Amino acid sequence: MSGHTDHAAAEHLVPGAAAPRENGPVRAWLSRAHRQWVFCAKPVGEVVLKPPTTRPDPSPVAPVRLAPESELAASARRSPFLVALRALADWAEEHRPRVVDGRPEPGPAARALRELPAVRPVAHDGDVQDPDMAWVWNTAFDTGLLTMESGRARRTPELGGGDSDPLTLRHWLAVYVALTEFDEDTGHGAQRVAERVLGEFMFELYQCGRAVQPESGIARLAAEVLDDAVTDGLVDATETESLSTLAQPTVRNALGELIRHGAVTRPSAVGVELTALGRWGLNRLLNASGMTAPVLGGHAHAEADELLAALSGYSESERAVEFLGWLAERTEEDAAAGLIAAAARAGTGQRGIAVVLLGRLGPGAEPAVRAGLADPLMWRHCRQWLAGHAIAPVPPLCDTDRAWLVAEAVVGLSHQRGLQDYTRLLDRLIGPRELPLVALLADLDHPDRARALELLFQLHPDPHISVAARHGMRR
Repeated sequence: MSGHTDHAAAEHLVPGAAAPRENGPVRAWLSRAHRQWVFCAKPVGEVVLKPPTTRPDPSPVAPVRLAPESELAASARRSPFLVALRALADWAEEHRPRVVDGRPEPGPAARALRELPAVRPVAHDGDVQDPDMAWVWNTAFDTGLLTMESGRARRTPELGGGDSDPLTLRHWLAVYVALTEFDEDTGHGAQRVAERVLGEFMFELYQCGRAVQPESGIARLAAEVLDDAVTDGLVDATETESLSTLAQPTVRNALGELIRHGAVTRPSAVGVELTALGRWGLNRLLNASGMTAPVLGGHAHAEADELLAALSGYSESERAVEFLGWLAERTEEDAAAGLIAAAARAGTGQRGIAVVLLGRLGPGAEPAVRAGLADPLMWRHCRQWLAGHAIAPVPPLCDTDRAWLVAEAVVGLSHQRGLQDYTRLLDRLIGPRELPLVALLADLDHPDRARALELLFQLHPDPHISVAARHGMRR
């Protein structure tokens, strides 16, 4: 077998490699999670999730940058739905209508309809109609804007304390959930399909960070969702066309409502994308559902171990942004001490990230790096750092120690780059000059020496390096 391999075999050899984000794995996660998580609302309007019996599998989610809370809340206050629901809460505080079976009596409901601004002129079935006051009242209760007292509706007392940013955002998010939930139907019907398609479409907007053509996107997702349902035995194959025909207009109407609510915008005639407020809302819901949806700059005050764990799923540019935010909160010496201690406890992949970050620190890191010379896993990296910064003379590394660093680099890089990028960089990292070091890998005490040899054998484009690695694997 030569040092070259096909794409499938290479992916098998580099299971931890950071590949370009694709929606396929996430759709598979959503397919499982959709059957496990159920949205509900606390009486005070906190959006929560009922936990499943087993935790869903993690999936790659792109880190996002979120706008300041004050800016988000200012956008939320412009939502016509939230404006109308708060007006309803004020109206209920003044009139205290009686509520029977969760609904106001017909007289007060009709009076509210006349006196309050239109809330929801388009129903989920696409028919233009008067505002659905039953939906309005239910949503006001679910979001925590209204409460019950002695059988009568009144404004939640917390609203009397002022219009704080956190409270506004909590209510906005609860309305978002209400707008994306559809009336239940029997079996795996059109409403269930529409709810699932809308959720996946919003997630695609979150992942790609750009405008998407809604018509083609909704049609594609409807087909994929129904294919999944057929495979799972939830839908008969003969029903898919009719269900898709019914579900797609429902999704389009709901998307229009989300545009009015401020979660989505239409920057052009053909595309839609998330607003800053919509991105914040999706981030909150994804994290609440058990996924890890990171926020750029969100680890500024984190310990180094947590930072390294987060950066494992970031792109190079995202790592740079996150690290700069983290570094701004501490001195170079403290940053170096934290990275060295965390790297000594981490696996080879995260240790490689820590070494790269350590290399970005300046002279202020010297005391911590010198202290790291006593660490059994990090002393070679620390000596290399000191030599590279030419701060003071340090003893050169012997060939065995240099080979040890080769094993670190080969395995560590496989956790940081996608397959094609990794293969290209591997050729630059290990060239003819390192061939004698490759021959020493089999005799090292490095915990991942066998993996390093396998990666070099399978993926290095130079046949001389590949053959040397193969000889090492046979020893």
